[in-house]
Amino acid sequence: MYILISVLLILVLLVFVIFSKKDLQAKEQQDLPVISVLVAARNEEHTIESCLDALIKQSYPKEKLEIMVGDDDSEDNTADIIKKYAHQYSTVSYHLIKEGIGVAKGKANVLAQLASKAKGEYFLMTDADIEVPPLWCQNMLAIAKTNNYDIVTGVTTIKSKGWFSNFQKIDWLYSLALIKSVTDLGLGLTTMGNNMLISKAAYLATGGYEKIPFSVTEDFALFQAVMKNKGRYYQHFSRETLAYSQPIASLFHLFKQRKRWMKGAVLLPWYMVSLLLLQAFYYPTLCVALCFKPSLIVLCLALIKWLSQFIFIYYYAHRIGQKLKIGSVFGYEVYSALLTISLMIYYLMPTGVKWKGRTYS
Repeated sequence: MYILISVLLILVLLVFVIFSKKDLQAKEQQDLPVISVLVAARNEEHTIESCLDALIKQSYPKEKLEIMVGDDDSEDNTADIIKKYAHQYSTVSYHLIKEGIGVAKGKANVLAQLASKAKGEYFLMTDADIEVPPLWCQNMLAIAKTNNYDIVTGVTTIKSKGWFSNFQKIDWLYSLALIKSVTDLGLGLTTMGNNMLISKAAYLATGGYEKIPFSVTEDFALFQAVMKNKGRYYQHFSRETLAYSQPIASLFHLFKQRKRWMKGAVLLPWYMVSLLLLQAFYYPTLCVALCFKPSLIVLCLALIKWLSQFIFIYYYAHRIGQKLKIGSVFGYEVYSALLTISLMIYYLMPTGVKWKGRTYS
């Protein structure tokens, strides 16, 4: 069993590298439309300033840009910070969200209400703990308009501040590279709500978040709704749209984040679920193989799998200008093994999803 899983993973990773496609290049646009950046914020006093600083530095014409920040009834100093920016910059507006709309809850509810007021022909969405590059709006729009895409997703990485955040960075890179690889094969999977663009027309055609069945992975739910309408999607895996996220501070909070993500992952197409299951069961079967029947074959396959994974991760890291050390990727293998086994147990625990101070069943 272990040998079969190892061989399949090795082959999949190498095929992805061999058949990967180069990213489309953003072409300069002459007739720029009005665009709206939508940000949902709840208890983000430690991160919202860096997010807004990055957004007001956008190269996009200020008269055609609106930055709408929805305060999801924050209990800290988030509201005061947003109001300060709204007072200082005409492109920024503050919106207090207390009531619900339709079936939307939490972040989806905030985005639904911001979208209902937005003037832009395109909506760009990011999170309050994200910092986007100065050409983010321009490049995301150029990719969408030039190729008539309904959704464009950029790539997000983690700000590395130590070993724990560095492993999170590799984990994000590995996961997004897998999604990119499958997408390049013509099999659309999902979008990332912290770094995405959607045309207003495509969004309204779904009925908006107020009519999309609620999900704790609201970006995946929106993606599915757009795909049902035969929408077109592209993942732009390039440094041109590379955003930075703050790392999760503790293992406990990481578990809560991943449990929410796993709720969406189980709804992915069968081929992606199969790939994730192969990855998940690789570590338990490796442990069993080493405990009950240690052999040179098992160790060699483990080494080959690690080398294949290193090549895969290094290749995609190079595409977005990120440098990785061999030791870090090797250490990530141990981190990933422990995290995967722990998450499988945590996911099965009968607790709801805790997200931004609220619990969802």
